[in-house]
Amino acid sequence: MTLFECDSYSGSDPNAWDVWGKTVGAVCNSDSLTPHDWNSCITPIATWGMGGSGQFLPEHVGIPIGGRDSVKYYMLEIHYDNPHSKRILDHSGFRIHYTKKLREHEGGMLITGITVSETQMIPPGQKLYRNLGICGPSCTGAVFPETGIKIVSTALHSHAAGQKMKLRHVRDGKELDRIVEDDNYNHNFQEIYQLANETTILPGDYIITDCAYETLKRKRPTLGGYSTKQEVCLAFITYYPRINLASCYSMTPVKEFFENFGVHGFYGINMTDVENSILYNSDLDASTKHPLIHHMTLFECDSYSGSDPNAWDVWGKTVGAVCNSDSLTPHDWNSCITPIATWGMGGSGQFLPEHVGIPIGGRDSVKYYMLEIHYDNPHSKRILDHSGFRIHYTKKLREHEGGMLITGITVSETQMIPPGQKLYRNLGICGPSCTGAVFPETGIKIVSTALHSHAAGQKMKLRHVRDGKELDRIVEDDNYNHNFQEIYQLANETTILPGDYIITDCAYETLKRKRPTLGGYSTKQEVCLAFITYYPRINLASCYSMTPVKEFFENFGVHGFYGINMTDVENSILYNSDLDAYTTSIVFPNFPPGGDLNDRENRIAIEALKHAKEFSEVTEEEIVYKNSTLNKLIISDPAEFHERTFLTHLYQLPWHEPLFTRRVEQAILTGKHMTFCRTSNESISVPPEIFTYPNFTSLVKPASHCPYQQYFELYSGSLHVTPLKTIMFAVTLTSLLLLH
Repeated sequence: MTLFECDSYSGSDPNAWDVWGKTVGAVCNSDSLTPHDWNSCITPIATWGMGGSGQFLPEHVGIPIGGRDSVKYYMLEIHYDNPHSKRILDHSGFRIHYTKKLREHEGGMLITGITVSETQMIPPGQKLYRNLGICGPSCTGAVFPETGIKIVSTALHSHAAGQKMKLRHVRDGKELDRIVEDDNYNHNFQEIYQLANETTILPGDYIITDCAYETLKRKRPTLGGYSTKQEVCLAFITYYPRINLASCYSMTPVKEFFENFGVHGFYGINMTDVENSILYNSDLDASTKHPLIHHMTLFECDSYSGSDPNAWDVWGKTVGAVCNSDSLTPHDWNSCITPIATWGMGGSGQFLPEHVGIPIGGRDSVKYYMLEIHYDNPHSKRILDHSGFRIHYTKKLREHEGGMLITGITVSETQMIPPGQKLYRNLGICGPSCTGAVFPETGIKIVSTALHSHAAGQKMKLRHVRDGKELDRIVEDDNYNHNFQEIYQLANETTILPGDYIITDCAYETLKRKRPTLGGYSTKQEVCLAFITYYPRINLASCYSMTPVKEFFENFGVHGFYGINMTDVENSILYNSDLDAYTTSIVFPNFPPGGDLNDRENRIAIEALKHAKEFSEVTEEEIVYKNSTLNKLIISDPAEFHERTFLTHLYQLPWHEPLFTRRVEQAILTGKHMTFCRTSNESISVPPEIFTYPNFTSLVKPASHCPYQQYFELYSGSLHVTPLKTIMFAVTLTSLLLLH
C-alpha cells in the first residue's frame, strides 16, 4: 500500500475533496471507476510491501504532512491479493509518527522503474529474464538541483516472479556503486532498505531499476500490470532535499515493442490508436458497437436529511461507480430509487399516452438523476459506451402526472431455481400493506409495463387480485425472450385499488443447467421484476417481496450455521452487506490439523472445504456461484448436513425427482412472503410485513385457437393453402420517453 499527496489543480472543484474524504473508496487505476480528481494524487510519502516492518527516517530528514496550501488531502492506495474475490472488511493503513519540531532537511519520495503496462513482458519457462526501467537526464537534468538529491532509503517492488532486483547508478558513462542490490528478492518479505551511506544523484545521472524474473513453471508470457499474476519493476526512493518530482518511469516505445516481435499492424486499428490505448489506458473498441448492454434504468435522486448538498455537484461530474455494491457505491446514491425510464435488451422505447406525462424536475428535492446500466460482459472486455436515454419533453403540461414503480421479487440469493427444470415458478407479491398504505382511494391506473428477467425466463405475467378473486391479467407473456424486452402498452388501462394484490409471476427453464440458479444482478443469475408506468403519481418507488430468510433455509431443512446466527445471516442478505462483518469466527475455518480448533471442528472445516471445492473451480460464466454468500455458510444444524456449505446442500438435493421439486416449488410459492414497500422519500415509512400467500380464486383463461389454425380453417375450401409468413422487422435501440 502507498500513501499519496493530492495536489489541487486548475479546474478542480474545491467541494469535491470534502466529498471524497467521506467516501468508502474506489477501484484504483481504472479509467471508468476512479474519480478523475484522484489523478492528482501522485506524489508518494509512505509505502509498505508484504512482509515489511515500516520505515524510520534518519534524524536529519522529515517528510512534511500538510503545510503547503495545495496539499490538504491524502489518498491511501491498497493493492489486495484476493484472486477468489472473498469479501472482507479491512482496516489496514499507516501509523504515522510526526513532530512539530522541524528537522534539518525536508525529504520526499519518488517512484522510478518501468511504466506499469502490458508492454512489459517476461516469456514463460525462463530461469532468469531481465527487464529494466531508466530514469535519465531528461528528468534528472530538468528537475534535480545542481547539488543533486541524497537517497536515504529505497523500497524495491516486484511481484511473485521477481528473483533479483537492483537500483543502479550511472554518471558520465560509468556505472557507480549500486544504490541497492538484492540477489535473493522475495515478494513476501519486502523490507525498506535503509542506506548506511547516502547516495547523491546529480543532474544528468541515470537511475536504472533492473529486475530479473523466474517463470520456469509458467506456460504463458507474463505481462506488466497491477495483478499479482502480472509483474512490475519499481523502486520507491526516499531522499532529500524535496523536489517537485513524483515519478520517473520508462517503457519500450509501443511501435518498437510490436516490431521487436515482427508485427507492424493490426486489423481495424492503426498503430497510433494502439499506442494511445496503451499509454492512456483507454478502450480499443471506442468506435465500435457491442451487444453488451443488458438493461438500463433512469432514477430520480431525492435529497434526504444528512445529505451533503455539495456532494451531488461532485457526483454529477464523476464517471460513475459500480452499482449495488455496499463498498463501492457512494452511500448518497441509495436515495436514487424512483425510476422514471427503463429499457431492456431488444426494446424500442416508450411513448406515453397523450393524457399522461412524467415530470422532469419541478420538485425541490429532485435535482439529479442517476443512470444505472447493467452490462452483460462476462469476459470483462473493456469498452467505451455512450448509451443512455433520449428524452422528449414538452412545457405544455399533460392532464395527469404519471410515475413509475418497480414490483416483483427482491433481488437476492433467496430467489432460487433448481437445475434441470422444464418450467419452475417464482413470484413476488405487492400486497395490501403497501397498496393500502400508499395508494389513493381511487387507486392508480396502469398504462404500460416492462417485464424483466434474465436468460432462464420463459413465461412472465403480472397478475391482479381483489377481494379474493383474480381479475384479468395486467400483462401476460407466455413466450418471454430476454433478448426482446419490449414495453407493453396496455390497450385498456388497469385500475389498482388500495388493498389489491399485484403478483409478478415468472417461470424459468433450466434444462441445461447443472447447478441451482440464484437471484442476482448477473445475467447468470435471475430476477423477476415488472416496471409499471401509471397515474396519478404517488410517493412509491418499489414494492418487492421475498421468502423470509429463516423460512427460506428451513424449506431445505437447514436451521443453523457455524460462526453466525440466523439473524445476522438475514441482515447480510437483506442489506446486501458483507457476511464476514457479522461472523464471530471464521466462516470457513482454515486451521490445519492440530491447529487452534479441536479435532471435531477441524474435520468439519476440512470436509466443508472439500464440498465447496467444486464451486471454487468454476468457469467465468459460473464465477457467481463461487462468490455466493450461500457458499460461505457451513451448516451446523441439522447434524446430517453439517459437513456442507448451503450451496453444496442445494446442489445435492434430488432435483431430478419431479415430486420433490414440485413440493419445494409449492412450499415456496404458497408459503410466507415478506413485502418491502419503499417510498420515494422519508415522508412516509411503511414497515416490512410477513404474510402467507393470499387465498384467492385464480383466473381461468378460456381456450382459444392459434392464428394459424384460424387461417387454415378460413381458407380450407380453396385449392391452395398458404401458411402465414414470418414478418421480419427492425427497431431502433434508442429509448424514447415522452415526458412533461
